[in-house]
Amino acid sequence: MTIAFFDRLVRRNTELGHPLCAGWDPLFSKSPPHLTKFYSMVRPLDLLAKSTEAFLSACEGRVSTVKFQSAFFEVFGADGIA
Repeated sequence: MTIAFFDRLVRRNTELGHPLCAGWDPLFSKSPPHLTKFYSMVRPLDLLAKSTEAFLSACEGRVSTVKFQSAFFEVFGADGIA
């Protein structure tokens, strides 16, 4: 039997002791200036993938949910959504 999303969410919030949700809005143009040069040397889709992986790793075990701002991924078409 599959456990419903809400039931999994309540269980995870209970395990962690809080209902914290982390939001991910990868808007690199708003990043600190010292990172701008680095960003210009990396393909935008690779930057999106690597930064998202790093964000998820940082969140693991700390939050019960992650909310992605889909528009930041959708601008890359099917590859960004994947």
